[in-house]
Amino acid sequence: MKKNALTLTVVANMTSNYSEGLGNIASVQKVFKNRKVYTIRSRESLKNAVMVQAGMYDDLQTEVDGATQKLVTPELNAATCRALEGGYMRKSSVYFTDAIACESFVNETRFHNNLYLAGNYAKAQGKNIQNDADGVGLMPYQYEYDKSLKVYSMTIDLGMVGKDENFDAEASPEEKAARIEYLLRAVETLSLVVKGNLDNAEPVFVVGGLSERKTHYFENVVHVEE
Repeated sequence: MKKNALTLTVVANMTSNYSEGLGNIASVQKVFKNRKVYTIRSRESLKNAVMVQAGMYDDLQTEVDGATQKLVTPELNAATCRALEGGYMRKSSVYFTDAIACESFVNETRFHNNLYLAGNYAKAQGKNIQNDADGVGLMPYQYEYDKSLKVYSMTIDLGMVGKDENFDAEASPEEKAARIEYLLRAVETLSLVVKGNLDNAEPVFVVGGLSERKTHYFENVVHVEE
């Protein structure tokens, strides 16, 4: 039986990422399922965090040609550049699902302001922060906060790791193995920076293994209750 994929399903206590803001209010991303609202960390946000922490973006180069995108050349391709492992105009070898909360969302809104900075500016300008709040940049703001157990899956297509069919190029077996190890290590020790705070997103439970099927094998069988 040929092992075509490595798949993991992870339960981790992590924050959500933020969607569009309305005025000075920032809201976390959410999804509607089972007639309830659940917070999420999107697959794009999760993949970017893992790739960065794995060091896979250390050799990333970008270009602006109508759109900002990863730089790709015959010499700089998925076989020679780890940053392209996650895809460009080729199939990615690494796939994530959204990290979806195990419990439905209960809104917790946090209220903040930049009082210290505004006060510092007011003092330097000889102004009164109470009489001239707008003039010194005093700005209250608020955001939804969520940190909860979330479930996500990562699947690596072993046949695509280190291979770039666009340029008929392929990395060495040692390089392929190293890339997979870096990704797994990043999931094991994952941390996120959210609103200027460091958030530990290490797994509290993981199930996975090698499979002949390229699918998030355990995605529909891992559930958390209470």
